[in-house]
Amino acid sequence: MILFPDLLERGLEMINDPTLFYVKAHEIIFNRIQQIVYNGAVVDSITLTDALGKYGELEKVGGLEYISHIVSSVISPAHFEEHAELVEEKAL
Repeated sequence: MILFPDLLERGLEMINDPTLFYVKAHEIIFNRIQQIVYNGAVVDSITLTDALGKYGELEKVGGLEYISHIVSSVISPAHFEEHAELVEEKAL
């Protein structure tokens, strides 16, 4: 969702409860992505790290290094919906 803004709306639809994430850092990151979108701003690694920093959450999620890691680990959005479904399935 950070790299492919056209998937933001679909991601917010599919994962409508941030507490579904097993990793607390991912829940925090998703909350901030939601906030950025609802405020009408563009989501990217810069706006995300800024929002996390503003709320004192950047270090809680692993810092800029972790944000960079999750962004760089995504090669393609091809399996986006499958991954979003896995979040929900694993939470259940």
